[in-house]
Amino acid sequence: MPLNHLPNEILLAIAENLRYAWDVNALSQVNRTVHAVIDTHLYRHHLPLCRNEATIWAFEKGDQTASAKQLRADAWELLGQDIANQVLIRAVKSGDHQALGHVIESLPTPLSFDTHLEGLEEGQCCLLCGAVENGHTQLVRMMLAHGADKSHAHGQVPLLFFSSQWYSESSNEMIRFLIEEIGCDPNEKSQAGLTPLGLAINQAAPETAKTLLEYGANPNLRFENRDPVFSDIYQYAGFPIVVARYTGSSEILQLLIDHGADASFSDLDEEVRDFNVATGKILANHLASNGASEGPESRAAAFLVAVIHGKEDVVQELLHQGFEPDESRCAGIPANPTLFGAELQWAVHLGHESLVEVLINHRQQALPAEFVIAILREALSKGFTHIAEFVLTACSFDQTEHRLEDVFLSALDHIPCFELLLKHGADPNTNLGSKYLIEHVLMDGKIDMLQILLDRGVPFQSSPVGKSGPAGMNDLMFSAITRGNVGILELFKDKINLPSISAATKERALRCALEDKNLPVALYLLRHGVQVKQTFAAPWFIKKAALFARSETDSDMGHEVLDLILHHVNIDCHDRNWRSCLWDGHGDIPFLKVLLEKGADPLSSGPGHMTPLVHTVICGRSHGEILEAVRVFLGSIDLTGRNHSPTFVRDELRQAEIKAQETENWKLVRLLQRFRLTEIGDTYDC
Repeated sequence: MPLNHLPNEILLAIAENLRYAWDVNALSQVNRTVHAVIDTHLYRHHLPLCRNEATIWAFEKGDQTASAKQLRADAWELLGQDIANQVLIRAVKSGDHQALGHVIESLPTPLSFDTHLEGLEEGQCCLLCGAVENGHTQLVRMMLAHGADKSHAHGQVPLLFFSSQWYSESSNEMIRFLIEEIGCDPNEKSQAGLTPLGLAINQAAPETAKTLLEYGANPNLRFENRDPVFSDIYQYAGFPIVVARYTGSSEILQLLIDHGADASFSDLDEEVRDFNVATGKILANHLASNGASEGPESRAAAFLVAVIHGKEDVVQELLHQGFEPDESRCAGIPANPTLFGAELQWAVHLGHESLVEVLINHRQQALPAEFVIAILREALSKGFTHIAEFVLTACSFDQTEHRLEDVFLSALDHIPCFELLLKHGADPNTNLGSKYLIEHVLMDGKIDMLQILLDRGVPFQSSPVGKSGPAGMNDLMFSAITRGNVGILELFKDKINLPSISAATKERALRCALEDKNLPVALYLLRHGVQVKQTFAAPWFIKKAALFARSETDSDMGHEVLDLILHHVNIDCHDRNWRSCLWDGHGDIPFLKVLLEKGADPLSSGPGHMTPLVHTVICGRSHGEILEAVRVFLGSIDLTGRNHSPTFVRDELRQAEIKAQETENWKLVRLLQRFRLTEIGDTYDC
């Protein structure tokens, strides 16, 4: 009986019992009738073997015929939801709405767009959020039409994801699309308490924040931070205006105020403590422009605005009208300055000299000592000498608890401030913690201040730690000199007792001077007897000095440094470090000549190492440079047999000639040939 006359059930039973796939293929090709029956079975048989690639291809390409056959073959049952997920993730990344639509229509059960899928980009918890962040509006429409939740997709407001991106024109377009067409609420919170505006403020993205505010985002809506997805970029929580102040974005802060944000005076008080000038002025201006006469807080805000902007006439007028700063708000100074203290801090910080005088003179009670020290440090560190002098004159404090000397370090960058402290009786011999004042000045390289102290007869004294007395100060001065300050070198060159300093310390100082390219200090040390000991480090000093000798700007000093170093050094021809000097010196013929005169050997070698002669032929920077260096080497080769056997000399010359031929340096080849022939009688043709 022909196969096409058999019942379909028997044909399927035959196909299912065939052992090999090629037998099933052969059966399906008997005729059209059999193929129509066996075709679905073929798909069912091959789907697990093709590693899902056929299914993914069919759905991505929208091949209705192929995908329909796979569905009839129960592809989802055989291959699982993973196939659909892979197709969906690819669609979300590429924006392929056709592939997405095909999967939606083909799946036997409704697709959930809100569940988390592995394989999405970091932070994209669901398909809907991924489509939003990638800017695929058509995919978003399709997902929402098939049941996606626009409000809480896996705990994340979709709008939140786009406001978390740094501003771009496309991101604002997506925000407009979500609000206008989809109907997303810009004030809706995620399950973690996040709002789109809050995240935009955390990201310091003013254009995104502006778009959200224009579409009705509430500038006074408090938000929270309970979501680990944004743990790195979402650092602050609270009211938008407070977070904007923490992030220091004055542009966003102004936007919030323009859209009706509530700026309480307590926030401004915090702003003053942080000395955030840009955001502080915006908050203060806003408070002052909203009715300075409505209450004490508004008047206080206006008063602070006048201080920040240096408006002495406004400050005087408010004080004349009876306004008194409230000093009872905070007690601790200066960690939590009083309201009045905060205004005085602003005046000092911004250098409003006349306002500092007005505020201090108006005060009925003496300023606490802690506060005087705080504003004095501020004035000295900024170089406001007149303000510092007024504070010292007008404010008194108990020096048993707070010494005037404690502010010395704040004045080290400004000589007038430094002299002011000395004028008011600060003791220049004071010990500031672990160091005396003269030590701080010395180690910071403050030459002018050091001269002031010396003129006042301040003795050299070292800190209690380490050496004490003249020996400690001697080491300290030497350490300051080796830091490279030539001015201190001139000041102290006759005061340092070099013989008392250890040889290792002096050699280390010389190394530091050469590393820092400070040739004046290196020359000072070498001229005063600092020597490089015969150690493995000696070649390093010579190579470093040779670099300076070859430079265009430091040639004279470099040659003197090199000569002084070489004067006290004996060269060990068998030391690899010395060979490296010859290796690196082929660009400086005078340097090579000095080394060779000191006994360096161009044919010295060690196990596994090339001789300087061969190394120069291979590694020289140009044919001319190599030729000159080899001429110098050939003139210093010992042909007496005292250092090397004639055979060794001949072999090295042949090796050098071979390398010269490889580099096509024919002048060098002829030079080496003549030398072998005339000096050692070697007629071998390399």
